[in-house]
Amino acid sequence: MKKRSTNNQPEHHLDRLLDSVLQPSDQDDPGPMPDRLRTRVLNSWRAILSDQVQGKLRAASLALLFRRALVCAALLMSASVIICVLSDPDDDDEIDVSASVSHSDTSDLQSNEAAPAEVNP
Repeated sequence: MKKRSTNNQPEHHLDRLLDSVLQPSDQDDPGPMPDRLRTRVLNSWRAILSDQVQGKLRAASLALLFRRALVCAALLMSASVIICVLSDPDDDDEIDVSASVSHSDTSDLQSNEAAPAEVNP
């Protein structure tokens, strides 16, 4: 047997590699996946999908809560506007008249206090 020198050894490895690439492979079909591996892979995928679905459900429920709050606020605002519009408009006039009467009464009192009282001899 002939020993190869260290300089030829990398070439030998390269030749072996190229020869193995050129030869047809006996195992084109690796065969079925082992059950245990398949179960682990599927379980990990399901766990990832479950986490994603749970996150989406939380976001959807929060969005639904905000939508309901917005609808309730809009209904309350609409009801208060309708009640104000449909209330008796005469009530507003009476409030305005009573405010003006009370204002004129106070202005009369202020003018009487400012003027000196007449003394009768």
